[in-house]
Amino acid sequence: MPRLFLHVAFACLVAPAAAPAGQVLASDPGALHDMLQREGFVAELTTDGVGDPLIDIRYYDTTFQIFFYGCEGGRSCRMIQFYSGYVAGDAVTLEAVNAWNRDRLYTRAYIDGEGDTALEYEVYLGAGGLAEADFESVLTHWTESLVAFEDHIGW
Repeated sequence: MPRLFLHVAFACLVAPAAAPAGQVLASDPGALHDMLQREGFVAELTTDGVGDPLIDIRYYDTTFQIFFYGCEGGRSCRMIQFYSGYVAGDAVTLEAVNAWNRDRLYTRAYIDGEGDTALEYEVYLGAGGLAEADFESVLTHWTESLVAFEDHIGW
């Protein structure tokens, strides 16, 4: 699988008009969606089951979502969560998931009640957001972790 993200790709981020210059905000999911598309991700902005924003993303042969949390009526969100799920049955063991969690910072893996495996990464952006360079590091960390996790579980 090709590496999902190049550091250079997010060097030219354009901040949303309502954001302080150079900031990425969870409260502006449209701007985050547009930025992802400009950088080559196939992204669709929708809403989740409770009306909060949700971005479905496809990049090469991997899919993941960005969920928005801390929202008030589907707006003014303060946190995002990168999420990727795998219907792998018994192919992913609890030992493999525990090894991932023991050896990694920031991302966490688990096997849910239906036996499916998930990888998550939560990022608190607050009211002020993150500087573009910091958000670039977040995205790089997520995509590199996603590739490494898929290798780890033999996906």
